[in-house]
Amino acid sequence: GDVLATAGYDRLIQLWNVNAGKRLRTLEGHNGAVHGIAFSPDGSVLASAGGDSAVKLWNTKTGQRLDTLGQPTGEQFIVAFTPDSQFVVAAGADKQIRLWRWMSKTKPRINPLVRVRFAHEDEITDLVISPDGQRLATASADRTVKLWSLPNLEPLQTFADQPDVVSALAFAADSKSLFVGRMNGSSTRLQLKAAAAQSVVPQAQPFTAIADSAVAELTEQEPNNAPKTAMAIRIPAKISGVILDGPDLFRFRAKAGEQWVLEINAARGKSPLDSKVEV
Repeated sequence: GDVLATAGYDRLIQLWNVNAGKRLRTLEGHNGAVHGIAFSPDGSVLASAGGDSAVKLWNTKTGQRLDTLGQPTGEQFIVAFTPDSQFVVAAGADKQIRLWRWMSKTKPRINPLVRVRFAHEDEITDLVISPDGQRLATASADRTVKLWSLPNLEPLQTFADQPDVVSALAFAADSKSLFVGRMNGSSTRLQLKAAAAQSVVPQAQPFTAIADSAVAELTEQEPNNAPKTAMAIRIPAKISGVILDGPDLFRFRAKAGEQWVLEINAARGKSPLDSKVEV
């Protein structure tokens, strides 16, 4: 109850001291409007969902960015932490729900994606997690409301043919019913089926950590801003360079089933670069 977070189309997140009414710090890093923000259950971390198709995690005490979850393929509108502090959930314009295992609680770490579910036929307008942490509700511009199990994201119920797009969701305190608010000003209370016990917890796909000593340090070689002149590298590698004219392109070999992490150290290195990675 001590800190208030605000965000908007200026791409900034502001943290405020509620009692003094003073701004504590500004969080910068999104390359699009910030549509949704959520505190972790203990208030130590803030999650943000942006128009740059990214979800970011921030330390609320220091303002340090802990991770950028860049797997979404469209604008992200809503983000939430599960009550048990085990997962981060987000959704938006790409019609999908994503579930990450929350690892970066106190320092920067990779938060592995453990579940993706194609949920609706149109953008997801809201999501909410039940107080007991067992279910997730989503609303969409396709005029449906759906209920999902947590953490498996298995479909439980569908409330189709809503009179208008549902823009707001809220569970009752006992998690047995769901309140919906629609764009036409109407609202109603939906009765839910009893939640079934969850027996399977999704696990992150295994990957091999690379020791720093095994990473080759390379310097970018120009020209490399076209596919035919892309710089050939062997991974793992750390490449230093400067963006001069258009994108910098690199090519490397990887095998089916391998998992690799690609990261740009721009904002953290105080660079003005508005960075983006495509594979």
